[in-house]
Amino acid sequence: MTTITVSSKFQIVIPARIREALGIRPGEKLHAIEYRGRIELVPVRSVKAARGSLKGIDTDVSAGGRSGMNVVDSSAWLEYFADGPNAAVFAKPIEATRSLVVPSLSLFEVFKRVSQQRDEDEALRAIAVMEQGTVVDLDRATALEAARLSIHHRLAMADSVMLATAQRHRATLWTQDADFDGLPGARYYAKQ
Repeated sequence: MTTITVSSKFQIVIPARIREALGIRPGEKLHAIEYRGRIELVPVRSVKAARGSLKGIDTDVSAGGRSGMNVVDSSAWLEYFADGPNAAVFAKPIEATRSLVVPSLSLFEVFKRVSQQRDEDEALRAIAVMEQGTVVDLDRATALEAARLSIHHRLAMADSVMLATAQRHRATLWTQDADFDGLPGARYYAKQ
């Protein structure tokens, strides 16, 4: 195990052995993620490069924007990462990171699914890509609106949080979850 020291400016030097083993080059960007009491440094790759990086993963996670903003639900993210039949449809909102709102619940669902089917390293790489959009946490107002939507549309908790987040950000919800078929503000594409 190699020990490094944090400077007074909170900088670190990655040891040469590790840089060489991982192919890290000067100027390369790393995404810092706090995870399980540690810092994970994940090389930043373009969102486009992530498409198809999880081929074969099950994209089912069951149980546009009026403002130009977009929310992509977890099943659509997984479809994109798996380069499934609907990946091209979801590429437009996912790759437009400046107008992409990412509910923290999506981070949970994608991290969980990828960790179950692959491993935590792959899951962290997916999260690093997702965090190129604007991550929003569940606040009180969104939670209450989600409860209202859940009752009104008979949606599961996660679905109602996704829809409420999209509505609160005046965003279009992109999904392949049939529970959203016909709901205002949702662009539903049947899973193929």
